[in-house]
Amino acid sequence: MEWWTIDVTKVGRKLFTSDRPVILEHGLAHPHSYLLLPISPTRLFLATNTREQVNRLRAIPNRELVKSVNKHVIRRAQRYAWGTDKTELSFVAKHLSQEAHLDIDFFRTPRAQLALGQKAGI
Repeated sequence: MEWWTIDVTKVGRKLFTSDRPVILEHGLAHPHSYLLLPISPTRLFLATNTREQVNRLRAIPNRELVKSVNKHVIRRAQRYAWGTDKTELSFVAKHLSQEAHLDIDFFRTPRAQLALGQKAGI
């Protein structure tokens, strides 16, 4: 994977983080895979397998990207989310942990259990 960072300072809206801040689409090996991670209130880490995919993601306006990343990070949080101030407290209250079960359910699948060594007796 190749990686970059995206500075979203000019958006005026800060990035959140949580106890589940990683956004991973299509696993790691697929050509359209990507990983996003807020690494500061104004900087986003981005890793992709292809230049084409990074170009697609970088073509998204930063304002829309921040909104989407924040919503994903807050909705997938298991219990905790952090921001820099209380300006978006109602947004957090509305979305906190709404999709937390999606990550937990993954670890209950036979494939995940095998990967973790639970079925193989490791």
